[in-house]
Amino acid sequence: MGTTPNYSWPYPESSDFVADGATAIENLADAADATVKSIQNDVAAIGTWTSFSPAWTNLTVGNGVQFFYYCVIGDIMLITGAWQLGSTSSIGTSPYFTIPGGYSITGDAVGASKHWDVTLGVFSGYCDTYAPSSLVQPGAFATSGSFVTPSTITATVPFTWAAGDVMYLSIYMRVS
Repeated sequence: MGTTPNYSWPYPESSDFVADGATAIENLADAADATVKSIQNDVAAIGTWTSFSPAWTNLTVGNGVQFFYYCVIGDIMLITGAWQLGSTSSIGTSPYFTIPGGYSITGDAVGASKHWDVTLGVFSGYCDTYAPSSLVQPGAFATSGSFVTPSTITATVPFTWAAGDVMYLSIYMRVS
């Protein structure tokens, strides 16, 4: 009996005396079926979103509500989510979190953040990463003359954060 080079499926060779040809064909079909099922499972997992709770530094979730999800396709990780402040939540200077799954950031990232103040409205921002680490830091945009510049989020930037305010994040990056 021979085996195929890629998946080691058994098959009778032309020089084999096959006493039970139906069994040999059945074994080949079973091996092919198991391989196809394995490939289907792998393909189905591509693009699967997994929930996670970021472990923040310089940000206290408190009784706030957060929901975050990530998805890895090849070497690209996508993260999306939001955090709504509660009465015991707080933001310090330059809050950041570690990406999930034990991955490391290997390249530049593109990300956006939206900061919603329940009384003032929406403020645009960005998400930055620190390759080759695993840290994601949301930021705000500020104006300086006629230019928009990145600014660090603090307890009072882009506004004074309070219960009910929301930070939305969406980012993608290369990981390993």
